[in-house]
Formats: sequence, structure tokens, C-alpha cells
Amino acid sequence: DDLVVYNGTAYYAKNGLTAAADLITGSVIWSSTWKAQSVSILPNRRVAANASGVYTFGEDFLVIHHDFAGNLLWEHHNDSCYGAFNISHLIAGNDGSIYATGYFGNCGLTKINSDGTIAWQTDVSSFSLALFNNTLFVTANAEAERDIIVRYDALTGSALP
Repeated sequence: DDLVVYNGTAYYAKNGLTAAADLITGSVIWSSTWKAQSVSILPNRRVAANASGVYTFGEDFLVIHHDFAGNLLWEHHNDSCYGAFNISHLIAGNDGSIYATGYFGNCGLTKINSDGTIAWQTDVSSFSLALFNNTLFVTANAEAERDIIVRYDALTGSALP
């Protein structure tokens, strides 16, 4: 289960359901049941919102984009990847894009444009992600015993010194 608040509305995601509720009245504004997924790998779904709408994601690199009225705009599913997006981190960028980290498998840090196309993708698997001033901060496992923080340009995906 996940919940995010954006512009006075609460957005909720759980096992194929995305819903919006008014924060003042608690009334459900809309709900949408999107592609059902198995729960064998990652039972939870995550939600993020930015000026372009509401994004939910789950296992098998599936991302769903709704507008603020609850209309399904697109589904993105990357069949070339195995594994899943990290259930802890989905970051909504100010430019309408989203960033997600690969939990395991062959697809790592990914930027998806607001139209559902992949802007760029790295091979870095990560367990956490933060965005500040167009810089992505990613924990990357350098050795079995410790993590390091790696910085990436949010626009290009290039590693920064």
C-alpha cells in the first residue's frame, strides 16, 4: 500500500487499485483498477504525483499513468527487463517525468518521460533514490559489505563526479 498527497488530494495504490480522495471531506474522487499483477515478488504498489498526473508502479517494470481526473493515459511495461522496480522508491520529477530504481534484475535507474517513453536507463541497481536540483542521488552497492552514494544528472542520466 502507498499514499501520496499532491495539491490537496490523496492518491492511494494497492494491488491494482489507484484511487484519489479529497483531503478535506475524505470523499473518493475517482478510482481505477489497473492491470492485476501477481504478488509473488513484490506485493506492494507505489504511487507518485507531479504536474503531469498520478503514477503507480509495481513488479515487472510496470508503470501506470493517470491524469488528475482518473483517466488512464498510458501503461509502460519493459519486457526487456527481469526483476522489478524497487518498491521503496519512485520519484516524480518537476518536468513531468518519473524516476524509478531497479530492485534487482538487469534494469537499473530509469527515467520515464511523461508520455511513457524511456528517456534513459542505467545498469545501476539501487535500494534508494533522491532528487535535488536536477541531481539524482542513488545508493549503489559497491561491495558486499557497504553502500556508496552515486550522483547522476537527472536530465541525461550521466554519472557525476
